[in-house]
Amino acid sequence: MKKSNLILIALAIGLNSCSKETTFKNHIDGETWKVTNVDIYQSIEVINNGTTTSKAEQNFSTPASATYRFEKDGTGKYTESNTSSSFKWSVSDTQIFIDYETKQDEQYEVVDDSSTKQKWNASLKMEITILNTTTKTNQSGTLSLEKI
Repeated sequence: MKKSNLILIALAIGLNSCSKETTFKNHIDGETWKVTNVDIYQSIEVINNGTTTSKAEQNFSTPASATYRFEKDGTGKYTESNTSSSFKWSVSDTQIFIDYETKQDEQYEVVDDSSTKQKWNASLKMEITILNTTTKTNQSGTLSLEKI
């Protein structure tokens, strides 16, 4: 009898537990979030015939005023400087995927999740070779958001 009660209690706790994905989704679902700051790192290296001919790195931080509106049906709207773009969004574990109508896609890793503040990281690495010249680009950024 005691063993079956323990199993029932464990099952009840397991059913009531929320995954990170569910918690994050509940925080943004049906809400509007303002981007308050964007931190960006960028490096570019140009290699010609195996020799680096130029290299540049920069870090910058900028305040922002864009907003994301996340509807419960998985659609949303991004607004910046009186211009809006519609998107579809989804969540998987600690990642958010935003697909715009313009075929521009964004993927962020959620690194700080609360019901009033968020931080999302993104990175992009690209290498393009034309003839004997290769250009390597690395970019990473962090969006800081607050619920409005």
